[in-house]
Amino acid sequence: MAGSVRFWAASVALADQGKLDEAAVMRREALEKRQRILCDDHPDTFSAVNNLAITLGDQGKVDRAVAMVRKLLEKRQRILGD
Repeated sequence: MAGSVRFWAASVALADQGKLDEAAVMRREALEKRQRILCDDHPDTFSAVNNLAITLGDQGKVDRAVAMVRKLLEKRQRILGD
């Protein structure tokens, strides 16, 4: 788990430096790993989707970000309830 925390921290640092393309790549990789290891319905995977959506929004890819967040919200409500 420590490795994933460092990976996440590195993606945050990149985003803070304005290196959004690199941050998005790292966050997409983190999401793919969590989907593969934990499954799509795990709360940690939900966090990874949210992190990627934030970065996409920061890149100006608002439509993609909003679509991701809407899908995530629907899934969270279905699995975790209101």
